[in-house]
This record gives sequence, structure tokens and C-alpha cells, in this order.
Amino acid sequence: MWWMPLSLETIYIRKMATKVDFRFVFDSNFFEETLKGDFDLQQKLAYITSKASGNKKRQNIISAKSREYICRVNNLNEATVKIFFNKIEEPEVIESVEDEIIRTIKYAVHLTSEWPFKVVIFTSGDKMGIYENSEHYKNIKSISFKSNEDAREFIDYWFKKCRDERLSSCE
Repeated sequence: MWWMPLSLETIYIRKMATKVDFRFVFDSNFFEETLKGDFDLQQKLAYITSKASGNKKRQNIISAKSREYICRVNNLNEATVKIFFNKIEEPEVIESVEDEIIRTIKYAVHLTSEWPFKVVIFTSGDKMGIYENSEHYKNIKSISFKSNEDAREFIDYWFKKCRDERLSSCE
């Protein structure tokens, strides 16, 4: 069989990744309010995950319980949800927390100990205040929150950044 080896330039382009300055952490409320049925936004999240340098499997994270809940309530298979949400395998002590808001904050705090040391939690508009007033959050500077249009714009910004860096590497 004839084949042509890839050039170093081609290999570099295929491996081109973008430094994403935040880890994205999601709760099921964000899915229900913003992401459900928005295939364009789902594709953007999948693209960001595929292009995030240094933390591909730890980008666009959701707790196992929240992901299972989304699958069960929306009659989705896990493979579908896995395209845009990575399940995080973290300490049992965090996953055992029943309250989704507390569990999500604890995941975020845990993730701030690793590069890129900043986390954005994506949730629904009606849950923002609950997150911000949680005793587990207490104005941690390395964690911020996004919902609704602000979340869409933030995801769109990072999608365009990943796409544009990829395209500029091909010129």
C-alpha cells in the first residue's frame, strides 16, 4: 500500500492547541436553561475541548452525578453528552456531596490548584445568586460565574480564539 509521510508542518498544524485561561465547569441547570437543544453552542464547547492545550480531558467539566442526571431526565445516552461535557473523576468525598451547587463549587475549588488556576462555573440565571452567596464560595478570586447571554458570549469568545489560532497556523 502506498502512503505519504506527514510533514512536520502538517503534524504541527494537527496538534495546534490554544491556551485556554480557564477551566469550564458546568452544572445541570446550565444545560437545562441554555445548552439544551442549542447544537451550535454544544459544537462550540466540543471544539474548545478538542483545542484546549494542556487540559483536554479537564476542560468543560461536569460532575458524574450531574451528567447522569442530564442523561436520565433528557433521555440522552452518555456518549452524546460526553461530546461537550467531560466527566471528572475526582475524590469520592466531592462526588458524594448531594447538593449540586456545593459539589460544583468544591470541584471548582479543587481545580484551582492546577493550571490554569482559574475556573468559570456555568449555571442558570436563577442559580447565580445561590452560588455567589454560598458559604463554600466566599469570594474566591480564582472562580467566577457565567449564565445566560454572558455565558454564550464567553463560550463564543473562546471558540473564536481556538478557531482563529488554528486558522492562522495554516497560513
